[in-house]
Amino acid sequence: MSKAATAIIPDISPQDTMFEGDAGHYLSVGQSALQCIRVALTMSGKTSVERILDFGSGYGRVMRALRNEFPQAKLVACDILPDAVEFCSEAFGAEAIVCTAKPAELELTGKFDLIWVGTLFTNLDQQRLCESLRVLESRLSPEGVIVFTTHGPFVAERIRSREYDYGIPNNRLDDLIASYDCSGFGYENYPQEVLDRLELDRYGISLSKPAWICSQLESFRDLHLVTYTERGWDRHQDVIACTKT
Repeated sequence: MSKAATAIIPDISPQDTMFEGDAGHYLSVGQSALQCIRVALTMSGKTSVERILDFGSGYGRVMRALRNEFPQAKLVACDILPDAVEFCSEAFGAEAIVCTAKPAELELTGKFDLIWVGTLFTNLDQQRLCESLRVLESRLSPEGVIVFTTHGPFVAERIRSREYDYGIPNNRLDDLIASYDCSGFGYENYPQEVLDRLELDRYGISLSKPAWICSQLESFRDLHLVTYTERGWDRHQDVIACTKT
């Protein structure tokens, strides 16, 4: 894999809600994602990355690290926010694809050597998470690698103790935890005003036990688990990497 000779592009969109005023931490989150990707590629034996999809790219919090690490690769930014993918196109030279919230409507052409999905499956219900993963698996090249993140035991315990509510109303947190404890997966929508602002009908916070994630992966004949790291991304979200045969 080629190493970049240039510095990380520091431009941050003023519309990026992931930026909370701490540029150092914001940039370190991208570097943490890149380290997870490096491990996944090493463990899978993948040595060549020519086409990369950042699915749920937002305004490029991770893409800037991808651009730096893989300067010759073709980057594709995909998000429901037109302004976000436009920023990624202008700042990082990515192809911009605006998608809808329905996985079946996702229009992607060609195959990808690497797919990154950070802080997206953490917001989807069970059906859309599994549907999205199946669509993305179909766009993965042979020996390609997909790296995605979930809310695992660490986040579940934060919610259980009420250390942090992740934007879910307090009267629905018990239901979220109860579902997670019972089935291995829990989901609750964001408040209606958030859904209205985003023009979405289903979007919120999901919790996934490692065993639940692994059980879903068993239904993919050609997708094989490479690594599962609890709190691997920014010491917060779990990181799962798979390769396709």
